[in-house]
Amino acid sequence: VTMKYSLLLIFLGFFLFSGEMTHAEPKEIVIGTSTGYPPYYFKKDGKLVGVCIDIIDYIAKELGYKTSYRQFPWKRMLYNAKVGNVDAIMPLFKTKDRESFLYFPRFALALEENSFFTWKQSGINYSGNFRDLIPYKIGVVSNYSYGEAFDQVDYLIKEEAISDRSLAKKFKLKRFEVGIGNRYVINFHARQLKFSKSIVFLEPSVTKDPLYIGFSKVKDHLKLMEKFNQAIEKLKLTEQYGKILKNYNIH
Repeated sequence: VTMKYSLLLIFLGFFLFSGEMTHAEPKEIVIGTSTGYPPYYFKKDGKLVGVCIDIIDYIAKELGYKTSYRQFPWKRMLYNAKVGNVDAIMPLFKTKDRESFLYFPRFALALEENSFFTWKQSGINYSGNFRDLIPYKIGVVSNYSYGEAFDQVDYLIKEEAISDRSLAKKFKLKRFEVGIGNRYVINFHARQLKFSKSIVFLEPSVTKDPLYIGFSKVKDHLKLMEKFNQAIEKLKLTEQYGKILKNYNIH
């Protein structure tokens, strides 16, 4: 009887311990990204590189984690974070909707500036008032956030693209007169598509906001987020952070 009772206690203890470990912090962090957002993340010689990749890998190594990355179309990336198919996703703006399924650190990975762009010879004038652009079709990437003010505008005609590269291709084909996007990203694709010298970015910029890594709430990664938050803060006080930005010509 004593032996059976002891075995029962061991079994129950193991069961309870296993239950507590359901949401344990992973040794390897699976991070979802979209299909490419240079210089923040992009494929080079078959490997994912970029500002945000370098920052996250540096922090993960400091904290004793391994990282792996999975790429999805933007909308599916958000869905996979919502249902817990990945531990985190990045880089993205912090919005109320995203905060419902993601834990965001207080400290961002980097800053992003979104601006309208058009052809140099277009003669389009923009004063900072979105209504200046009512006569024109605006190219956007579907499910992207370009800041709360622009996201809520319902009086502009928006032409959607599935990715930044698709947006650049549509612009080259003159599917819309004005696009919106990150200067570094748009210029990267414009150079590849050989029209970078023909475009101009309109001032003032639409947003100048932080880009974050968001951690899954379904997977209960609050503690993991807090560790990354402290590590990002610490990294930003070092020369290493500046070196990472400089490597990708981000000022």
